[in-house]
Amino acid sequence: MNRIKAPHSAEISIKNSKFIAYLFPIAGVTEAETLLAQVKREHPKARHWCYAYRLGAEEYRCNDDGEPSGTAGLPIYQQLLSFDVSDSLAVVVRYFGGILLGTGGLIKAYKESTRAALQTAELEALIPQIIFRATADYAQMSTLYNYCQRAGAQILEQEVDWQCRLRASVAQEQFTQLQSLLAQHQIQVQAEE
Repeated sequence: MNRIKAPHSAEISIKNSKFIAYLFPIAGVTEAETLLAQVKREHPKARHWCYAYRLGAEEYRCNDDGEPSGTAGLPIYQQLLSFDVSDSLAVVVRYFGGILLGTGGLIKAYKESTRAALQTAELEALIPQIIFRATADYAQMSTLYNYCQRAGAQILEQEVDWQCRLRASVAQEQFTQLQSLLAQHQIQVQAEE
């Protein structure tokens, strides 16, 4: 699975209508909504702001924004699937050119504009992560940090006291090894559900 590495856009014209596809990496629904609002502010005179986003393998949403049902959001989403892209948002802005495209023409236009952006965007591989919690005595914190750093874990939260707590994420393939190394030092590690 891949994700958009950095914001990207592409533009196509079909029968005087202009379609501008924007791609963004996202971490959640709130970020997708914020970016969509930003695109709408940048293009206040556009007729439609259709979009699709995908988070992980299961969560997604698509929206036709006033276009006939199934002619915009779904073709955008299907391109995200086609390129195996997740944790990403695709927004296609349409400026109406005065010529009706019909159902087939709209599907093709939204599909092609999204594809044009995806073909030229820089993608990065998504590495499945495990979020875990670790508990250690204060004296063991340097050991915990050292092993986390070696495993490439990203610290998300920490609480340092006599009994220290850490919440971090690490590549799924690194988790079992990290967990067993820390267990040898009596550091409790538990994956979040």
